[in-house]
Amino acid sequence: MKKIFLTLFIIHCLLIIGKCQWIQQTLPVSGEATSLVFFDINTGIISLGQRNVLRTTNSGFNWNTVLTGVRFYGSGMQKINDSTIYALGDDYYNNTIYRSYNKGLTWDSVSRSSSLAYASIYFVNKDTGFVSVYDWTNNRIWRTIDRGVTLTPYSNPSALLYGRLFFLKEKVNGEYYGWLAGDAIMKTTNSGLYWYSVSGMTMSSGGDIYFINKDTGWVSKIYIGGGNSNRIYVSYDGGLNWIWQPMPQSSIFVYNDINNFKCVNKNILYGGGGTIFINSKYYYVIWKTTNGGNNWGYQLPDTSLTFWGARTIEFWDSMNGWVYYGQNGLKTTTGGGPIIYTGFKGKNEIFDDFKLSQNFPNPFNQFTIINFQLDFAANIRINIFDITGKEIETLVYQKFQPGNHKIKFNGDNLPSGIYFTCFYVNDIFKKTIKMIYMK
Repeated sequence: MKKIFLTLFIIHCLLIIGKCQWIQQTLPVSGEATSLVFFDINTGIISLGQRNVLRTTNSGFNWNTVLTGVRFYGSGMQKINDSTIYALGDDYYNNTIYRSYNKGLTWDSVSRSSSLAYASIYFVNKDTGFVSVYDWTNNRIWRTIDRGVTLTPYSNPSALLYGRLFFLKEKVNGEYYGWLAGDAIMKTTNSGLYWYSVSGMTMSSGGDIYFINKDTGWVSKIYIGGGNSNRIYVSYDGGLNWIWQPMPQSSIFVYNDINNFKCVNKNILYGGGGTIFINSKYYYVIWKTTNGGNNWGYQLPDTSLTFWGARTIEFWDSMNGWVYYGQNGLKTTTGGGPIIYTGFKGKNEIFDDFKLSQNFPNPFNQFTIINFQLDFAANIRINIFDITGKEIETLVYQKFQPGNHKIKFNGDNLPSGIYFTCFYVNDIFKKTIKMIYMK
């Protein structure tokens, strides 16, 4: 009975705190949100699968329709500068590049085609862009140097050149570096003329790829054989090698994989797609990492909305962001509030040789013991955070030899509440346990 009460108490606290960090928004028309872009904290564009494109000038609290009969693809909208945006979509019959030069208020269109299948576009500047195209015979990359008016086949044909494009906008050694994620991950180092495969991983429909420089990037909604899909991977060598970044694990997760994500900087990323089941209802969660994806936690945005994982996500900076699923959306101006971490064990990860036990007693009054076991010598750092994400103290930061270790934590000077104990092994991998302090 006591255990049930504590579980309900924790859930209640998380629901209240999560809801306080997000503000609910509603679109004036129904439909599935497929793409979302903001020019600043006030002006944004959202596309709906039911062929409506809407615009807001007050941070998403009110939306006006600017296009009807048009659907932008999930990877379709790309902001070029403070006022210019390109989009890839269709009007039922024709694949088309749409353009706006006034923050999405008015639009025109170019390169309409009923014979070519466009997968994605990416512009490196206002004039020059690339399109992944299937022309019923070959897959190849097409290029425009006149703002999409003229598309010209640019690369050699390849069965793998059909998927999600991403380019660095700053040249490296005088050339644009780019990547394409589809049936494999392809790369170009000569501005899209020649592409080569760097990984055989396959991206499912709707995934993301993003590089912050020529070396470091992430790719999501990756399918690996055996039923493992919607994973996220990071590369530190330009895509030659990829490292799986496991998502939180818990019995309350119905869907704990990631599909679309937003990279704020090299450390902070937000992701959509998670679903949690508590209090006999389904809620979506927002994934968040503050260390480049080495560990992902989650935020529970709003318990008044019960549906599956958010499909679109956009962050202007680390504090201001939006998420939408269908007609319902949410905005945060606080970064979304506290991050909830749960333990995970990734394939071939260092946790295979690292065992962490729940602190005992838990709940505790004044003192509790944290127990962990190592099969190898390692540097261990233990940080204590409160439920708002504020670091309370570094409990230990030293090298430990193989064996079983017990660390005492004194919470005598802390208020009652929920605290998180985060473990770093050799400053790379982390595992978290949740503690309850009750005076």
